[in-house]
Amino acid sequence: MISLKYVWEILINLIESSFFYIFIEDKMKDSYRFTQKRFKILMILYILLDSISTSILNYFQISYGISYIIAFFIFLFFTLIFYKKSLSIKLLFSSIFLAILYASDTIATMLLQFISKSDLTTTLVGGPLRVPTTLTYLSCIAIFVYLSHFIKWKYISLSPVETLSYIALCIIGFFFGQYIASVTIKSFIIFKNSNFSNELILVSSIYCILFLLLLSYIYMLYCTKEQNRNLLTEKQQLLLEEADYKNLIETTESLRKLKHDMQHHLSAIQFLANNKSYDELNEYIKNYVGSFDEMNKFISTGNSAIDCILSTCIPKAEQKGIKVSYVLTVPDTFSLNPILTSSLLGNLWTNAITACENLIRTDSSIIPLIDFYIKPIENMILISIENTFNGICKKDSAGNFLSTKTGKLNGTGLKRINEIVDQNDGIIEITDHDNRFCVHIMFPLKEKTTNENSNS
Repeated sequence: MISLKYVWEILINLIESSFFYIFIEDKMKDSYRFTQKRFKILMILYILLDSISTSILNYFQISYGISYIIAFFIFLFFTLIFYKKSLSIKLLFSSIFLAILYASDTIATMLLQFISKSDLTTTLVGGPLRVPTTLTYLSCIAIFVYLSHFIKWKYISLSPVETLSYIALCIIGFFFGQYIASVTIKSFIIFKNSNFSNELILVSSIYCILFLLLLSYIYMLYCTKEQNRNLLTEKQQLLLEEADYKNLIETTESLRKLKHDMQHHLSAIQFLANNKSYDELNEYIKNYVGSFDEMNKFISTGNSAIDCILSTCIPKAEQKGIKVSYVLTVPDTFSLNPILTSSLLGNLWTNAITACENLIRTDSSIIPLIDFYIKPIENMILISIENTFNGICKKDSAGNFLSTKTGKLNGTGLKRINEIVDQNDGIIEITDHDNRFCVHIMFPLKEKTTNENSNS
């Protein structure tokens, strides 16, 4: 009979561990650290070990508070080992499942006490109500796990201090909740007063609800903070794009004035030549050639946005000692609107120039250079930029590039580039090899009329 009792406890713990796998797999699927076959084997091994360790804790009658703390770290350890998600996401869902266990335990105990009007010891290991209590407990977990599947969780990013604070809050909250439950059981055993025990059960239940509400409120605050941070980043990006677009308009106007002034210059040259005023003609041409050095920096592809960005970025790079080569074969009809074009090229060139500047400061043995070209390929257009860099490149375990400034996934510029590519049915490939950082982007084209302008 005793062995059957512990077999039942192991079975319950096995099902509880399986529920954790179902819950966490629903939230973190497709981010495995191992192959699926190896992952399933390790997952089965984990479920067995977790159920056995929980049964051992129950056998030695470890307090519920300590058991829940150990369970929290087991959950967190499982997510750290098997999944690639960020620590804040793993912490969030480990805490949520622990809250599910806590709420299910409280509900099951309170419900059985309310129905049977018996003492708490009947719901403990070996008690006559242990089986219905554990079945109610598992049913509550199943309901919570099922409902959580339909909740659209917003992933949050926590700083190290926020992460440690959240862990401490979860541990302290669950510890005191289970401490109240253990005091309730002890009070009945010592005083045999069911009314007082029931009042403590009510207090424990209210505490459970308030604590879960507190965790939900903190989660909502973090979500709001994350949303505000994203909105601020988007606002800053929008201001930069508006500034680029304003610069585009000004550059287009300058080109229009240049074309208009050219007619006057040619008329003046023709007049001096007809009058055979050769000295004045030579002086006029000399002055005009001097002023033409600035005009010669303008790129003319037929696309105002591309002309504006390249006419600004190429001289800027050359002034910093960066060797620039470019080949432009631009279709007559470009798929992106002027604002997105200026944002895309502006971010590409800003990242390339910044990388070359870092190279100049750290490694004089490598020539800082930027190779840029645009060309149509069948019904697509390829935009490519390659630059040398100092070889320092941060990546996560999945091979995704991280910002060298913040260490987070992508920088603001690279993030915006990816957004533009995704929103316009494009394809992007980012590689680094032999101190060269390469970004290749392709967009679909409707027409294939081109105007080539090249210089290298």
